[in-house]
Amino acid sequence: MNKRIGDLWILDQAIALSGPVNMALDEILLNQITEPLLRFYPWSGDWVSFGYFKPIVEVRDLFIKEKVSFVRRRSGGGVVDHRIDQTYSILAPKNHPLCLERGAGSYAFLHGVLAEALRETGLDAHREDLLKDNGDSRCFENPVQFDLIDSRGNKISGAGQHRGRSGLIHQGSIQNCELKEGWKDRFADGLADRVKHYELDETLIKDAERLAERRYGNSAWLERR
Repeated sequence: MNKRIGDLWILDQAIALSGPVNMALDEILLNQITEPLLRFYPWSGDWVSFGYFKPIVEVRDLFIKEKVSFVRRRSGGGVVDHRIDQTYSILAPKNHPLCLERGAGSYAFLHGVLAEALRETGLDAHREDLLKDNGDSRCFENPVQFDLIDSRGNKISGAGQHRGRSGLIHQGSIQNCELKEGWKDRFADGLADRVKHYELDETLIKDAERLAERRYGNSAWLERR
């Protein structure tokens, strides 16, 4: 995929939410939107997320001496420490070209746009196009194909994806760099022809809290592997 995605909603979330509620909100939003949405969001508390297929015992072993809370993502990928990152999600409804694109293609496209946005604000960011498999649970220990790196080879951005009946969830993290003002707008403008601002209301948060209680904050979901 090498074209812009047309219309895009952007949600720059000011309110910090717990890990389970943040994960639930992505699902709630995906079930409501008819056009792609780019969401930036903070975390309330010290949270570590990990990919859907990752065994929880491996994750706990990485933070055995630290007081953090864990949440299992619906997307794949490794372990991400959200105490030190900027998190974003891109949601695309079913039948949208971004959702229909294969995983590698959409990942490469989105990270290519993100790299350009970061460079335009003065950051050292490049997409790693070589195929790699580092075998490391910690997402930011080493880059894999289409992650973002700096000129020294340090990973600064990675993501995980999930495709389901409702569409695509792309959950990304940026760290190990000092983000500059304006990068969010440049990212959105690079993705889409037209950008519209999405307002997060209390009803959506309440819906996400209920879903978090049933799924993402439930021990059965956390311990499922």
